Amino acid sequence: MSYVVLVFKKGFGFDEQTARRKMMEVHEQGRSIVWSG
Repeated sequence: MSYVVLVFKKGFGFDEQTARRKMMEVHEQGRSIVWSG
């Protein structure tokens, strides 16, 4: 498991699939919304 996925899972409480999707958004677009509120 990559460090980025681990941070998304442990830090933000995402499941595996969501964490991997967010990682790819960051990789491809340079950013990803992880918190709103």
